[in-house]
Amino acid sequence: MVWQSLVYVALAGAIGGLIAWLAPGGPRRKEKGSPGPQEPGFIQALVVGGFAAAVSWALTDPIAAVHLVDDRPDLVPTIGQLLAGSAVGLAGSKWLGNHYKADLYKFVGSIAASSSPSSEAAAALANGQARKALEALRP
Repeated sequence: MVWQSLVYVALAGAIGGLIAWLAPGGPRRKEKGSPGPQEPGFIQALVVGGFAAAVSWALTDPIAAVHLVDDRPDLVPTIGQLLAGSAVGLAGSKWLGNHYKADLYKFVGSIAASSSPSSEAAAALANGQARKALEALRP
């Protein structure tokens, strides 16, 4: 029963990861052949969201104390725990997206440091459009 409950919470977290991936400002696919780091994809958002939620739920007090060889049928996740799993999944997916964005900004910064000044690239970076800035810096 604990394993089945863990799967339910992981699925709720995967839904949270999907919502984060689809939300405005969430990760999107880059165009093929464009330089820079690869953005997190749909599957990565689901996996990170599900894993984060499952770990979060497994660390709660009654679950963390379960002996793995002796299942207790009274340990079933509540609606609140499933929703918490979705929230943790959303946060985990957002973390993955922010990690990508940090890599992208480092990449664009290194290109900008070795290029001639570009007001178009500077304006794009000021507006949070790193891909547009990269396009402006590339000949």
